[in-house]
This record gives sequence, C-alpha cells and structure tokens, in this order.
Amino acid sequence: MDLTSATNRLLFSPNDENAVHTIVVAEQAAQSREKRAEALRLTGNDVLEAEDGAKALEILANRGASLILCDLNLPGAGALDLCRRAKEDPDLGQPYVILLIPGESAEEPRATEEAGADECLLRDCGVREMLAQVRCGLRIVTLQRGLSLRNEQFQELSLRLNRELEVVANIQKALLPQTIPQTPAFDFTSFYLPSTECGGDYYDLVQLPDNRQGFVIADVSGHGAPAMVTMSLIRQNFHLIADHFALPNLLLEELNRLLFDHLPTDQYVTMLYAIINTDTLQCTYSSAGHNPPFWFKAAEGKTGLLKRCEGFPLKLVTRAAKYANTSIQLESGDKLVFYTDGIPECFGPRRQLYGMDRFAKIINENANCLKVTQLETAIVTDVLSFADGHPAEDDLTLAIMGVH
Repeated sequence: MDLTSATNRLLFSPNDENAVHTIVVAEQAAQSREKRAEALRLTGNDVLEAEDGAKALEILANRGASLILCDLNLPGAGALDLCRRAKEDPDLGQPYVILLIPGESAEEPRATEEAGADECLLRDCGVREMLAQVRCGLRIVTLQRGLSLRNEQFQELSLRLNRELEVVANIQKALLPQTIPQTPAFDFTSFYLPSTECGGDYYDLVQLPDNRQGFVIADVSGHGAPAMVTMSLIRQNFHLIADHFALPNLLLEELNRLLFDHLPTDQYVTMLYAIINTDTLQCTYSSAGHNPPFWFKAAEGKTGLLKRCEGFPLKLVTRAAKYANTSIQLESGDKLVFYTDGIPECFGPRRQLYGMDRFAKIINENANCLKVTQLETAIVTDVLSFADGHPAEDDLTLAIMGVH
C-alpha cells in the first residue's frame, strides 16, 4: 500500500476499515470526476462514475449507493432532480447526498434547500477536504442504517412480546372463575380490568363442605407478567389447600408459609379470605393487609367498611406470621363489595384520586335498589367516567356478593 492510499484510508475510516460502501461520483467534467473517483477508490470503497443525471439514476436503481457526490451543474436529469428523486424514492436507497457547488456563497443555501442535499462542498475543494466530508457522510449513513436495523429488530421483538403477552393474558383469564357457582343464599358478580395485558389481581370462589362458600381476593405487588406468574402460583396453592382449613386465618398462614418457601422474588401479596355459611349467613373472614370490603347493611340503609382487615401481607415480614378471624352476621338484602386498590387509587386526567369517599357514596346510593350486576355497572361506569380516558395505573378488580 502506497503512502497516498494509506493516508486516504486513515483520513476516511480510522475505526472501520472493513466497511465497504458504494459511492457515486456524478460530474460532467471527466478529468475532475476521475480524479475524485480515484481518490475515493483509495479508501477501499466501491466507486462508480456518472457523467450525467440519467446515468446516476441508473446506477442507483441497479446497484444502489450509500453516498452521491454530485455536481450542481450536472446535465441530463439535473442535480436538483437527482437529489430530490434519490431522497424521495425508497427504491433508490435514499443515499447521503453531497452537492458540489461553485464558490459563490449564495448558491449553498439555495442548492441545499431546493435539492434536498445533506451537505454542500465547494467544487474546487482539495482531496483531503473531500475525503473528510465523505467520511462524515458515510458515518452518518452507517449510523442511520444501524438505527434502522435496530428499529426493525425492536419492532419484531415488540410484535413477538405482544403475541406472548396475549397468550399470557388469555391464560390469566382462564385462571379466574369461568362460571359462578349458584347458591340460594346470595348472588355474585365480578369485574376485572388489568392495567397492562396481564396483571396480579386474583379473586375466586370455592365450594367447601357443610354448605360453606369460600371467597378470596388478592393483589400481588407489581404489575404485568411477573405479577401474573405469582398470581397463578397463589391460585394453584389456594385450590390445593382451601378445603383443608375450616377457618380463614389458618389458610392465610399456610399460604404465607408456602410463598416464603417457593416464591424466590421479593413480591408480596395482600389477601382477604372469607367463608360464608349459606344456611346461617354467618361470614367469617381474615385479612392479610387487603383493602377492607364495603358492607352495605340493608336494614340500616348504610355502608361501612369491614373492621379488623389489618395484618401483614403474605410473604412480607415473617414465615411465622399469624392472622385473626372476624365474624359478622349477614342479613337479607346485605351486600359485600370486594375490590383491589386500583379502584380507590384510580387517577383522573388532572391526577385527582377517585378515593374511598366517592367509592362509598356510589355504593350507598345504589346498593339498596340495584341488583349486584346493576350495582357493578354503576360502580364501574362511575370509575371509568372519573378517569375520563386516563390510563389505569393499577389493575381494577371488583366483586360483589348480594344476600338474597
């Protein structure tokens, strides 16, 4: 390799000597064109020559190019038309365009604006200046192509992840109750809206011996697929052990131990588990730090929160956590409204909270006169109206039990 060639390579691409680009030198003057082309060939790139615009367009259509060095006074399909077509036609590869202009300074902005050139270079510039400008242009091309490739890869990855999340979301839907057990004691309805494709809220009903009905509602910390995986683990364990424990607190304590033993993440779970005797309508519940349900007492026409719903969330403090039971006596017309914190913590468009007061008000105004499905519709409509299109930041889960 001679000194000129080595110098040109160093000037041109000190960090990427293996990169080979196609460059088109489009200039009518043969001597000047050949001189520029020879200097560019010494950089190791593929250099093609065009004496007019038609030839340059033919090269672009057949071979493509990373960069065009184009004289402003190019005959045939002129420089302005060549630049415009090279930039607008995606089939021509949209190469980087350097326009060679005469020395008059007024020509540069006009030429750049009208032709859509990326850069202008004085026609009588030296070889070193030309090589430096071409080097910059090709680096931009390399970065743009790399970015385009990354965008394509990102789009492919995004599509694949979306397809996988759709599958996960369908799995989660299948894990939630598909049919509601019929009982002469009460009606039941539910609403679930994850903040992403899948979430960590969970509710379920289970038939227990001796005319007892178990109901559980839980909220896994975090969002998305990780929360859903934990939710599925909780569901599996709940169904395996639910009929082994006559009291809600004992089930919570066992679930807490199982999560400490088998959940390797730092996630935790709030949960409330209630057992209702469908003969006596006695409801016994225990809470692991879950949101206290609303209890509408039909005889009084008032709505309040169930008491003693404190307690450590599952897998938060200690494997040996203990939980307490509380019993209430339900009456005909009473309603229990269970939910996760996505409802009271729903935000409106001005970042205002939906809040517990509004939640209680909509229940109190409608619970006495509406069936459980109608009450569900009233609450969900009010929450979504309050949000006014603001995206949910947490899963929304609502379950209502109405005593006959």
